[in-house]
Amino acid sequence: MGEKTTHTHIKLNIKDAASMVGVSAATIRNWEKYGLFTARRTPSGYRFYDFNDIETLKKIRKYMVEEHFSASALKQTPLLNLIDPSASPQGIPVAEPQEAPGDASFSGAKWKEARERMQYTLEDAGSAMGISASYLSKIENDLANPSYDLLSKLADFYGETLIYFTKTGDEGSSLVLKDGDLPIDLGFEGVECRQLSNLQERVMHPTIFTLKPGGKSNGSHYHRGEEFAYVLSGKLRIVLNETEVYILKQGDSFSFKANIPHSYCNTTNKITTVLWVHCSV
Repeated sequence: MGEKTTHTHIKLNIKDAASMVGVSAATIRNWEKYGLFTARRTPSGYRFYDFNDIETLKKIRKYMVEEHFSASALKQTPLLNLIDPSASPQGIPVAEPQEAPGDASFSGAKWKEARERMQYTLEDAGSAMGISASYLSKIENDLANPSYDLLSKLADFYGETLIYFTKTGDEGSSLVLKDGDLPIDLGFEGVECRQLSNLQERVMHPTIFTLKPGGKSNGSHYHRGEEFAYVLSGKLRIVLNETEVYILKQGDSFSFKANIPHSYCNTTNKITTVLWVHCSV
């Protein structure tokens, strides 16, 4: 009793694994049938997964879904080495990533709160992200300047939007945010984000997104809660589940469950402005 559980002892069932990867349980079974992955099984014959398996499955998803590799093509290319769990055996020390230009608007305390809410140790979450527990601890204590890519992956892992982890203004912030809004640098290509609420404790996260021509999210992502978007000007392309494409023009609104993989971009040659509200419930 009292010992911390490390990532090597955590066992996730196929439903939980599928949710974390962003695919269906049937898809994972098909990957196994195609020989891309072999799940371990309990004595009773049930599949189980740990965080290292989740990262492997996410890589398979990237090549199969986002880059449109067929199973046979993926098996016959050197890329298969990148998703071979045996290529990265457990126990090898994890190097700390290079510091990258980041933004001080993210709250270390919120990263820690999310990890503890999910009942992950520093070792659990660090292993899943491919970073050391000590480096994750630095992130949680505002002592590191990680890349936006790492923070985006960490937010996905905790089931939250990246905006959830931004700092608000002064303690005891007022109900009224005067003179506009608070800029947030999310590290998205061609995307500017401005926060419209300064409340310390909130479930709604209203923002204004300004997308330059070609501006887009960092790939497809998903998290808990609900999303609402209202196009103030221009056009916005939203994709759900990698296949459902919606083109929104000025005056159109769109709402959906945030646990559906989603991405967005401005494919026009004009600026697009969107009122975007995330509700973390």
